[in-house]
Amino acid sequence: MMSRIHILFIAMIAAATLFAEPTERYIAGNKAYRAGDFAAAIEAYNSAIAEGAADARVYYNLGNAYYRTDSIGKAVLAYERARFLSPRNEDVLRNLDFVTKTRVDIVQESGKNGGVADVYENTPLGVFYGLLEKVSFRELARASALFTIFGTLLLFIALIIKGRARSFFKITAIVAWSIALLILVPYAFKRTRIWETDKAVVIAPKVEIRSAPSGASQLKYRFREGMEVAVKEVRGNSARVLLRNGEEGWLDLDGIERVIPQK
Repeated sequence: MMSRIHILFIAMIAAATLFAEPTERYIAGNKAYRAGDFAAAIEAYNSAIAEGAADARVYYNLGNAYYRTDSIGKAVLAYERARFLSPRNEDVLRNLDFVTKTRVDIVQESGKNGGVADVYENTPLGVFYGLLEKVSFRELARASALFTIFGTLLLFIALIIKGRARSFFKITAIVAWSIALLILVPYAFKRTRIWETDKAVVIAPKVEIRSAPSGASQLKYRFREGMEVAVKEVRGNSARVLLRNGEEGWLDLDGIERVIPQK
């Protein structure tokens, strides 16, 4: 019978192999990118992501490679996924801002051109949303968990010691748990905000946003690749989306891709 040490050794080798494969794909992507073979770099980065390397650095490099091939929509999508994982990464924010400013934003409404601005732009609520976007779900969840564990540890210490220190540890434990609960408030708010959980990017060269899920319905807007919407409903191959200006419309589901992939 195989010993526990042998089983542990085999498990460690298997884990190292699984970890090495996406790393090798990532390194291969970097080499291809430096050599100017952006198509090969894209393939390598996507392979690394498919094998579990869902890291902000991989998405950032993938966005750079897509931008080099003039795939603006997919570049914005990759940068948005990098920002989702690392919301304060200056390189990601800089490149995302650059691409969104240089893309061709043709937004047509019934023959009239005009931009679709965020309905909360330059408002206190818009500032609040901006602050929320600088913290990831993962960071909030980890911070809340750490304060919960810290408070539980303090309570355990309070139960096994005596004297005046017991009250101090109990009060500190309550404070730690209170902070953990407070951290869950912005976490819950982010979870209920559609632009945090259901944001999607137009990856097709152009999509038409209509008043109903029918090609014969009224045309409201035309969006070029790289524009962002929020998915509210999916019906067949059509999606009801929310625009930054608060309006809604329907578009072809194949023309967009969610920042947070659906499982």
